[in-house]
Amino acid sequence: LTELKTDFPILAGLADEEFLEQPHHLVVVDDSEYMVYLVFQPTETLTDVRLISLLPEIGGYTEDFAYDSLPALTPEKPLVAEVVFYGDFTTYGLSFLDESGARRYFAVYISGRNGAPVLQECTP
Repeated sequence: LTELKTDFPILAGLADEEFLEQPHHLVVVDDSEYMVYLVFQPTETLTDVRLISLLPEIGGYTEDFAYDSLPALTPEKPLVAEVVFYGDFTTYGLSFLDESGARRYFAVYISGRNGAPVLQECTP
């Protein structure tokens, strides 16, 4: 067995109304009746942050386009995106420079098992 990597500089999940009362950056990707609040919560300061669309392909992802960008994202003010997951292949991503200056990419999609968001590091 291998250990799961849990020391990502970003966490992802779905926000409830109580979470939305805290300070956050908001990006509206899709404002329909099926919209959910997808939260990207950094564990360190990230720079050159881009919320992106990722297209799944064999062996990884291809970056489709950027929805929005921020010069910085801090743990005190996470990013909340109004999104819709249109089936199993809808994938949103976050690209950023971490504290060491490395460009990193993370994909978020909905689990087919339990409907929870899944975060994984990727290389488009």
